[in-house]
Amino acid sequence: MARLLFALTLAAAVADECPLEGCEEAGLMQLQGKKENVVHEADQDRPRRDRRDSRYESYHHYKQYSYGPSPPTRQSTTSEPADPSTTTATPAPPPPLKCEDAEPQAPRNVSCGFVGEKKARVKPLDSDSVIKFIQCNLHFHLGAEHLSAGEYDLDSPPPGTEKASTVTPGKFCSVCDIPPVQLEPYEFEYCKNVSVGNTYEFHWVFSTGAPLVGLRDDGEEGQLGITDGLGGALNRTNNPKVIVRGQACRIINNASLDTEAKIEADYADFLTQWRTPPAGQGVRYMGSTTGDAFNDEVCSPIEVNWHMDTKCCTLSAQAFDRTCKAMYDEGLRDDLKPKGSRAPVSAANSAKVVFPLSEPTCSN
Repeated sequence: MARLLFALTLAAAVADECPLEGCEEAGLMQLQGKKENVVHEADQDRPRRDRRDSRYESYHHYKQYSYGPSPPTRQSTTSEPADPSTTTATPAPPPPLKCEDAEPQAPRNVSCGFVGEKKARVKPLDSDSVIKFIQCNLHFHLGAEHLSAGEYDLDSPPPGTEKASTVTPGKFCSVCDIPPVQLEPYEFEYCKNVSVGNTYEFHWVFSTGAPLVGLRDDGEEGQLGITDGLGGALNRTNNPKVIVRGQACRIINNASLDTEAKIEADYADFLTQWRTPPAGQGVRYMGSTTGDAFNDEVCSPIEVNWHMDTKCCTLSAQAFDRTCKAMYDEGLRDDLKPKGSRAPVSAANSAKVVFPLSEPTCSN
């Protein structure tokens, strides 16, 4: 059986003019090709965790990413050779996208004063837009992919912490102000290849094309509709708008969280919502998907509206593991361990304009 494949390409949304040079309202991610809707009618009443065998496939630039286990291979029922004129070859992936031909990329330097050089064609959606989107994924990277001077800007983990992973690390937050007792190891039950003292950048992915299962059901456990990887972003459409919230958190061991009730309170539904940055601390910009498959020469063709907290957050190991448990209950497996980090892109590949997280409100 031939695989169902996604071929991903870019598009841009054209809307009202923006007073800032080189930007327009809204953002659009265009992903072309066939898609497999994993929310089958027969599965509507099944628990979400039972749908983890569903499969998304897509060509992500030159590299094919598969989400979920491989489908069974259909065995031939005849010993006769296939007629070459009736066979269909798997299409080759598109060639790598050169950064000189790409739109603005992510991650970037979000430090105050850093100015990019690439003109964005659209203005990023603001924080009020997220509530209109559907969450399709949560994952995390080892170290911060973004860079914020004085916050997450260390090139290696703090002394005494374990890397606990072989993937490409990003930037790290300082733990100099953390008491030694809170840097003692913690035995994680659900999170894989993580450790206290390290920094992880969490990405909450929201899409207009995510599965509707989370909206159709009554909010029962296992019914959010999130899946491993980014395939869920195009579950119902090939050109969804996508918003990614990003937050870099250092992990501490908070031994005072010694009851389930205390852990639950500290967890505060981190699966679906970040620690909301204070006014003026978050930024938004037009960028792309990330990951260590890309650099300043080979760029991502997928456009993303980014919302990024510019400060380090502190997350307890207990709440971190509780988050991974919630991910596990939703059927996620691959995203329980950290992904590799793409280095912050150069100014030449960064959008010129970074906006406050929210648009200012005016009173008449």
